[in-house]
Amino acid sequence: MKQIVLMIIFLALMLTLFALDDFSFELKVKQIPDSETKSSKALAAAIKKRFSGEEECLKALYIWIATRLTYDYEHINDYKAPESNEKLIQNTLSTRKAVCQGYAELFTDTAINMGISAYTIFGYSRQDESVSDVSHGWVAVRFKNGDWFLNDPTWGSGYVSQDHYVKSLSYQFYKVPAEEFIKTHMPFDPIWQLLSNPVSHYDFYQMTFDFKTKGRFNFNDSINVYLNQNDFDKLKHSFRRIKKRGVINNSISEYLRVTSYNLDVHNYNKEVTIQNEAVTQFNACIKNYNQAIIRYNNYLKIKNSGYSGFKPADILKILADLKKQIIAVEQDLINIKNNDKNMQNEMIDLMKSIQELIIKNNKEIAYVKGRFKLK
Repeated sequence: MKQIVLMIIFLALMLTLFALDDFSFELKVKQIPDSETKSSKALAAAIKKRFSGEEECLKALYIWIATRLTYDYEHINDYKAPESNEKLIQNTLSTRKAVCQGYAELFTDTAINMGISAYTIFGYSRQDESVSDVSHGWVAVRFKNGDWFLNDPTWGSGYVSQDHYVKSLSYQFYKVPAEEFIKTHMPFDPIWQLLSNPVSHYDFYQMTFDFKTKGRFNFNDSINVYLNQNDFDKLKHSFRRIKKRGVINNSISEYLRVTSYNLDVHNYNKEVTIQNEAVTQFNACIKNYNQAIIRYNNYLKIKNSGYSGFKPADILKILADLKKQIIAVEQDLINIKNNDKNMQNEMIDLMKSIQELIIKNNKEIAYVKGRFKLK
């Protein structure tokens, strides 16, 4: 009986020590002045100045965001994300208010500035055994030793009760292993489950999780491939993976719609960029062709003077250099990639003029050789 009592006392003492440790840690985070948190880079520097190592810095960041930000519950239904992550992060820091995207993006960007690999993940979630049909954002981090953990600074900052947001720091959603996190958070893209045996949407809804069966899916390899892709390929392949898994709720449908729109915008911008480059190249061809015309007209002046003051070899060099310039313009025109029909017609007209100039130049070369009896 005495041993049991001693064990209870020991456990109570340990819990008290852990609580005091968290309290002192949180107090140290609280002492970071607002003047050092005007940007994510500044916040990262402020944390690194006071804490050491990946885990300490990450914990400090989690506490700072969870305690300093307030969930913007009043505007959740009319929320509109800023044009860029940079503006979103800056707005979050200046107002100290955000919804999940602001929490997640600030967490991710600050972690990256601290030298920690972090990625904002979007999906849907379960609270109180009820699956939400609204998209949600959280953060995946990978430490230098390769270990992955998931964090939800939004849920860690408080909760909604009777249509009011209540601030309450919780470590329940800090540095959570993937097998535990998937019980409440389902990412749209399955690679971000960080599981070798990904959970289906159906199993998530039914809360049937099989963690004993070891799957063959290597999420690390898939994520490494994803991270090495350009932005367009990231969107494209993620879109395919999400669609393949099935569209079973409005949040998935809306996410796919937005992703599809972004892909279309990317394709349009790519076409515009290509067309602008084509216009620039075409204008350069026109400029170089006009310069060739000037040189040809100068040659005709020399010819009309009876080649006075010029040796035959000098005259041939003038015509040979002119020929090189005209052929270079012709090749530049051939290399232009263009899909605009009006410009295509203009390119055809310019090509005809170039070829006519080549023919005239060749005739002049033959004429000079014949006149001066040159080979």
